[in-house]
Amino acid sequence: MKNIRDTRDEKNLYYILSNESLANSVPCYEDAAVIIICLYYEDSMEKYSGYIDNIPENIPVYIVSSNKELYESILEYIKKNKNRKIELIKKKNRGRDISALLVAGREVCLKYKYICFVHDKRKKEEVPNSEFDLWIENLWGNSLGGQIYIQNVLSLLETNGKLGVLAPPEPIGTYINAWYINAWGEKNFILAKQLAAELNLECDLDIDKSPITFGTVFWAKSAALRKLFEKEWKYEDFDDEPLGRETISHAIERILGYVAQDAGYDTGTVMNTTYAGKLLSYTQQRFFPMYQLLVNDYCIYDIDFFLNKQKFIYDFCNRNKRIYLYGAGKVGKGCLHFLRAGGFEPAGFIVTRNAQKEKRIEGLFVEELAFVKDITDVGIIITVGKQMVDEIEQVLKSRDVRNYIKYIE
Repeated sequence: MKNIRDTRDEKNLYYILSNESLANSVPCYEDAAVIIICLYYEDSMEKYSGYIDNIPENIPVYIVSSNKELYESILEYIKKNKNRKIELIKKKNRGRDISALLVAGREVCLKYKYICFVHDKRKKEEVPNSEFDLWIENLWGNSLGGQIYIQNVLSLLETNGKLGVLAPPEPIGTYINAWYINAWGEKNFILAKQLAAELNLECDLDIDKSPITFGTVFWAKSAALRKLFEKEWKYEDFDDEPLGRETISHAIERILGYVAQDAGYDTGTVMNTTYAGKLLSYTQQRFFPMYQLLVNDYCIYDIDFFLNKQKFIYDFCNRNKRIYLYGAGKVGKGCLHFLRAGGFEPAGFIVTRNAQKEKRIEGLFVEELAFVKDITDVGIIITVGKQMVDEIEQVLKSRDVRNYIKYIE
């Protein structure tokens, strides 16, 4: 069984949907869908009402809240929209959005074929307004981006039988670059494994592969998440305030795709065309300096090399007690940084002739090949440019050295 991240990449389960034209003539199945919205903060009704306005009139909306001071503005909104199916569900002030979904909204989730769940967010003081707005646009805009967009999401779920969960893309922004980090968290992963065992899930939980559902905002087929909904959750199952960064709530938002995998469904990423443009611009701007770092620090010009050969080189280092780098120039220094990043410290640099009479480079001894002791018992990484690799190989073979690999092919 493959990890859901690998499945998403291999099947290219990334969907960019329009808010201007319907993707096809397939019925939208709005009567089979429900949208559950969790609101808590006092200004949330004003902040998110524009997104709620986007929901087609015949899709039922349940607004769940535990904030008594927010009830009045919610009820006022419902009163102004008499022609729409909107209802307030009151909940206990525990478990935040997760309990809104799994406790207060449980019966609703089990009743409908398609479910959308979104909730409000509170900006942290240190987060720039622009970054927070981008995070909200990601969660809400890619879930409730407009009537036609919502219809396109429903058509996608209806026409793709294997697709069980659609989540907004991993967030971008200076404060939560989940595109580039592993977002599990050790305790979250342990809690997720415990929950997977409790739900008897057959899935591929892998701490080395970051989850692909964040923020507990998603569209889903209820059948894909049925095991999660059928568990009779209680408010007391969730941590009391103040919440830390690693709790059962955080584990649940990360495990959604694995619940779907157990039910035989895939998890994909969905976004609207406007956000997709911002995402492309953002990632391209950030990709350039990251690539320059690989070139300047590790002398790596090919990202596929970094992804595919890293394990091969590190395994070679693990198999040999002593490692030498044959070549003390730019490539040699880049390889040294590459090894040190993986926790390995070579014994030194090897050169054919030390014409510069250098004794140390970046803390490592520089030795001429002729003076390296037990040369056939060490591991050697050839760290020269492509044009010199063949020459160095011939030099090593002339000394009956076979235990070597090449840093650059």
